[in-house]
Formats: sequence, structure tokens, C-alpha cells
Amino acid sequence: PLAGELDGAHMAADGFHPGPAVYSAWGAAAAARIVEWFGPASQPFSLPRLESPDSELLLPLAVIPFLDLLSSDTANGIGDLIADGMIGQLSQTPGLHVVSRLSTAPFRSRTLAPAEIAGRLGVRFIVSGSYALVGSEVLVSAELADAQSALVMWSGRVRGDCRDLLDVGSELTHELADAVHRKLLDADLDGLAVLQLCLERHGA
Repeated sequence: PLAGELDGAHMAADGFHPGPAVYSAWGAAAAARIVEWFGPASQPFSLPRLESPDSELLLPLAVIPFLDLLSSDTANGIGDLIADGMIGQLSQTPGLHVVSRLSTAPFRSRTLAPAEIAGRLGVRFIVSGSYALVGSEVLVSAELADAQSALVMWSGRVRGDCRDLLDVGSELTHELADAVHRKLLDADLDGLAVLQLCLERHGA
């Protein structure tokens, strides 16, 4: 069985200040639509498919192949399996625009700064991480970063059997995708609340 353990390395809510470009297209109607899509944050994670997404509401996200902490050999493909699993699950999540694995694969070596990678991929948010394989057990560390501010929004770890990564419904990648999804949702709802407060104060 999977023994998941997400670290609580979260950035303080008042320390995250999204740029106005992300929220300029959002309003009360967008907030209502997000709640309709995802439900309250306390509800279990689900991956409903959005038939006709509004492009202005999509958050741009890239998942970079994960690095092996114990070896420089990438031939085992585990880092790609982790990234592929997360891309597959997050791409089915309403409100996100997830870059394809073919576009992110060239950045596996991390020779560029996150801001430059984000600029080349046309995204703001980047998921990256590493893993350590001991026997059949794998420990995966991941983080979600805002490339615009260079701040880490969330980081966490999961542990389990590496054979789980071969399953379409991998629990490891599902748990990581769940955490990333929830953090992005929380950040956007916080941003909408701030935007609404500013509008009210300025009599808009």
C-alpha cells in the first residue's frame, strides 16, 4: 500500500502577491465558475473533463521531468514517468493549461533558470522535483513555483512502490497532482478575494 506523506512546506498566504495580469480577466462570474468546477477546497480531488474551456481562465503550467538524486543516469525513465503521470492528470483538470511532455522534456537537465524555462514554454507556474530509488521503493520530492516571483508556492513528498508509476491510476502521481491542483486553486481564490476588495474600496 502507498504510504503518502505530504510535507507542509507552504508559503504564508500573505506572502504571495500574484501579478495583476493573472487576475485581470477574473471577476465574480469567474469565481463562481471555479467553485462550480472544483467544489469547495475540502471536497475530494476529482478530474472532470472540461469540454469548452474559456482560454482567458486557464492557468499556464508546466511539469518538468524529475531528476534522480542518487544517479546522473536518466535511462531508467522514472523521472519521466512521474512527470507524465502528473501531466496526464492535471491536463484533465478544468482551469489549467498544461504544456505537453514533448515541450518540457528538453529542460530535464535544469541548465536554465526557472524564469527562463517559463518564458520559453509560455507559462507562469512550474512543477519540478527529484526522486530517490532504493530497491523497489521510490521517494519523490516535488515543488510548485511561481516563475514570475521566483517563489515556491508549495512543496511536498510522497513515498511508495515504484511499480505504482506504471499504473494509469498511479496513486503517487495522483497525490502530487492533487496537492498542486489545490494550491493553485487556493492561490487564485485568494487573488480573486483581494481583487474584489480592491474594487470595493475604489468604488468600482
